[in-house]
Amino acid sequence: MFESHTGLNKRNGTDADSARLYVRLENWDLMQKYIQILKVKEVQKELQKIGKEDHTEYSCFVCCILSHGEQGIIYAADGHYKTELLFAPFRGDVCPTLAGKPKMFFIQASKILDCMLQIFKISEPGEF
Repeated sequence: MFESHTGLNKRNGTDADSARLYVRLENWDLMQKYIQILKVKEVQKELQKIGKEDHTEYSCFVCCILSHGEQGIIYAADGHYKTELLFAPFRGDVCPTLAGKPKMFFIQASKILDCMLQIFKISEPGEF
């Protein structure tokens, strides 16, 4: 639930979307961790925790976010954060067990002003 000062309402359909997404990822044999995060600090803490885990046995990483958002930002219950906050904990220099592996971030955010496509340009082999 979004705090009143954000001016955001509950995202209608999120529960149904989340349930369908869970089933789809399960059908693809992707290990899942369902986390309902409410505040910006909690988002940051959880992503950093996941980034520090050993991902050696996995061939890729998938992160799905369902929230409100605008171009380049995603809303949490108490405010917003830049999309870079999602990506940073999984860079090759921060999370070596994911270096060189595909990392996919799917963001379903209502109130998007423009369609956002993030393309990573890798300057050094294995950097991301």
